[in-house]
Amino acid sequence: MFENYRLKKVTYNLGEIIEKPNYILCDVNPEKLKKLSKDGYLYLETKDLKSKYGINKSIIFNIDNYFFEEGIHLLTDSTINFNNCVFKDNIYIENAKNIVFNNNTYINESDEYKDSDRFMDINVYNKVIFINEKISNYNNDLDTSIKVSANNINIINSTISNDDISNANLQCNRLQLINSSIEGYSTFIKSPSIIIDRVSRITPNRSIIIDTNTELNTNDLSSDQIIINGLKIFKNKNKVLKKQ
Repeated sequence: MFENYRLKKVTYNLGEIIEKPNYILCDVNPEKLKKLSKDGYLYLETKDLKSKYGINKSIIFNIDNYFFEEGIHLLTDSTINFNNCVFKDNIYIENAKNIVFNNNTYINESDEYKDSDRFMDINVYNKVIFINEKISNYNNDLDTSIKVSANNINIINSTISNDDISNANLQCNRLQLINSSIEGYSTFIKSPSIIIDRVSRITPNRSIIIDTNTELNTNDLSSDQIIINGLKIFKNKNKVLKKQ
């Protein structure tokens, strides 16, 4: 009984709990999440709670089929999985361990953001994963520009900035594109290690600016202007030499 009480406390009593050997999984109840979230602001820091109740396992919150109708400003030190959710007007996440976006829908109706200068602004200290994502505006032509900073960014079976106006800013130590594309108006990438599989492409209309130590194949890149490590690249060069 006491163990269940402790687990509920460290997960903010947000839903059903499954304890695994190395982590605690909380399947979030939408009604409880709605009560905890105030004007889109969601606080899920767990470090002090885990210390108070003597728990040292990682915590994963699964959020399924939830409509963030007031946007989301999330402060957490845990892993959050967003599955089949709808995000409206504002996504701002700071201090998270891992964030996973899987098959979500995005709506920008105002083009004005409470917490940032773009639709999605994420700062994660370990990993951000996009799976089966199409990041574009669901019902109008306003942009869905993103800025993501993490140790690792994985983009899998996804399209980022699926329009002609959105910008993507990705900063990490390791970026992977697997069966995916980055489109939109412009793309900025700062990542020492970049892995692009054979079917993935980066093709914004206006510009690609990349700072990397990785040798890139320009067949994977297409834009009016391509700048790698400060040098303009012409398409008759098949390879981009890594930084010295």
